[in-house]
This record gives sequence, structure tokens and C-alpha cells, in this order.
Amino acid sequence: MRQPSRLPESLDAAEVAAFIADLGTHRDRAIALAMLLGGLRAAEVRSLPLGVRSGPMVGAVTGGS
Repeated sequence: MRQPSRLPESLDAAEVAAFIADLGTHRDRAIALAMLLGGLRAAEVRSLPLGVRSGPMVGAVTGGS
């Protein structure tokens, strides 16, 4: 008999904060936060059209479903 698959467990706020703080670069933090707060998957983050700009960074996601 096949065992039912278990769903992943959620992290509490302190665990998320510790994970984000351990990331070494602003880029890595931005990627992790986009995935966490926006519900983006790895492939979706990789396909985001990002450019390097000076000044405040503003991102927009367009063409979503």
C-alpha cells in the first residue's frame, strides 16, 4: 500500500526572518522574498525581466495569469 505524501510544514515568522538574514546578498534576499511574498516558483523568478538601475528599485510583474 502506498503511503500518503505529506505536505511541507510552514515556517514561523522568526524562522523566516532568520533564513532571510542568513542570505548573503541583496539579490538573494530579493529572490527569496519574491518567492515567499509573491508565491513565485523558481522558474518564475528565473524568467523575470530584471535590469540594473541606479536609484530606488521598483519591480512590476506583468502578463500573469
